[in-house]
Amino acid sequence: MIFVGIDPGKKGAIAWQNINLRFGPSSPGIDCGEDFIGVCLDWLMTFRNDPDKVFAVIEEPPCQPKFGARTNRYLGESFGQIVGACKVLRIPHETVHPRVWQKFIFAGKRRVGTDTKKMAVETARALFPGVSLKRTERSIIDDHNIADAILLSEYGRRIRWFYPTVMEA
Repeated sequence: MIFVGIDPGKKGAIAWQNINLRFGPSSPGIDCGEDFIGVCLDWLMTFRNDPDKVFAVIEEPPCQPKFGARTNRYLGESFGQIVGACKVLRIPHETVHPRVWQKFIFAGKRRVGTDTKKMAVETARALFPGVSLKRTERSIIDDHNIADAILLSEYGRRIRWFYPTVMEA
């Protein structure tokens, strides 16, 4: 079973792992540039032959006034395109609000204030110490979008693998 985590947005990220916590060859750390949706759709197309062996978790973009109308529109548009692609390709998927998956993944972790981006990077580093969170080889700092995508795939793995009856309810 392959678990795909998708963090939509202008600089979104996609990560996938198998049941043995082995990440895909180009994930994480894939640099999508400005064409995140195109890269994401190409990736989803690679899984179209085995829809029963794939489960995708897509983060629902929280619409907030502080983001502005243009950003909210873009987030909603990219989210809709990704969900639509999953439906067309018959890839089983779940959309999840950031608060839901973060509460599940960050459970038992010491909070670092209210900065969920920093928490995501630290949690991803702790869970997967050998995985690079850098967007490119030249990047200096870890990317919170990649950390989110990794943790979304981990959320899907835990929910689907360890609690399958929760998904059916």
